[in-house]
Amino acid sequence: MNVCEEMELIAGAGDADDALDLMRRVARAGKTPLAVAIRRTVQGGQLDSEALLRLAEETRRQNERQTRECYRLLAAFTAATGLRY
Repeated sequence: MNVCEEMELIAGAGDADDALDLMRRVARAGKTPLAVAIRRTVQGGQLDSEALLRLAEETRRQNERQTRECYRLLAAFTAATGLRY
């Protein structure tokens, strides 16, 4: 399960403690900005499920953009060098 799917699951059936646990795991993985964003979906011990869902969708779109950019750069590298991957 990826982090976007986990955020969606927590938003649908989880609670603030689940979101904070995810935040800690994401922070340990070195993704501090995402961890901070997850933390901001918890206020006063209450989970803002809608905010967590929005964050999951935003994160998914960002991941898709970055994947497309990687493929574009790889294709440019291949064309420029003649090397195959």
